[in-house]
Amino acid sequence: MPVVSSQYWNSVHGRMPGEAAQDAEGLQTMRQLARNMAFLMKSIQLGKEKYGPPEHEEWITLHDFPSVPPGVDFSCLHSPFSYVQTESHTSIGS
Repeated sequence: MPVVSSQYWNSVHGRMPGEAAQDAEGLQTMRQLARNMAFLMKSIQLGKEKYGPPEHEEWITLHDFPSVPPGVDFSCLHSPFSYVQTESHTSIGS
C-alpha cells in the first residue's frame, strides 16, 4: 500500500478559531502533501494503463500459517491497545 509523505508531520496547529489558518509551516506541509498525493495517484493510474493492475494473491492469515501451533490465541494482536496483565505490571500492546 503506498503511503504519501510530505515534508514534515502532516498537521496544522491552532488552539483558538482561526489560529490554524496562521500556521504557515503546517499549511505549507498540507500543500506539499496534496501535491505528492496527486502525483502518486496520477502515477499509479499511468502505471495501471501501461502495465495493468498488480496480480492479486489470496491472503494467508496468521492462523493458516503452518508454524503457528494449534490453540495459540492471537486475539490480543487485533488491537494495538490490547492490555496484557502480568504479575508485576500491566503493559499496552504487548
